[in-house]
Amino acid sequence: MQVDVFFKLLLQDYLAIAPQAKVIHDLFTEQGERVVNDHVAFRSLSNSPIDIAHLEPLLIAMGYLVQDEYQFESKKLLAKSYIHNSQAQPKIFLSELQRHLLSPNSQTILSALVQQIPVDVASNPKVFSSGLLWLPLSLASKRFFARGPTILSLLIHECR
Repeated sequence: MQVDVFFKLLLQDYLAIAPQAKVIHDLFTEQGERVVNDHVAFRSLSNSPIDIAHLEPLLIAMGYLVQDEYQFESKKLLAKSYIHNSQAQPKIFLSELQRHLLSPNSQTILSALVQQIPVDVASNPKVFSSGLLWLPLSLASKRFFARGPTILSLLIHECR
């Protein structure tokens, strides 16, 4: 997939879930401003079809290069940043929640989610704009995660 097509798909997906973004964008451009995305970020889960090892080749194929690697121990995250070889495209960040470092209850809930993710989902860059890859969490799971780390609370809101 061409990188321009990739970002058009991301924008379409984003505007579908946050239509007010177009209104805000238009307000800026009407004032003569140019809106530029300097980066996009994606969250993933370790040991899953959407972990960094599965997603990274999609970025590499679109001309991205690994820029840096990060470890956020307190958040139980590994992350990587990517820059495009043309330097004109936004930076991309991939973060990966290290499931094995979480509580047994968290691991159980997340394992059930991961089992719902198609094993070949990362065969196409559309995975980045395909929405939620598992059924919504139960109310009990949402309440459990609401007491946990911030990254887990993102699942409550079923972020993409």
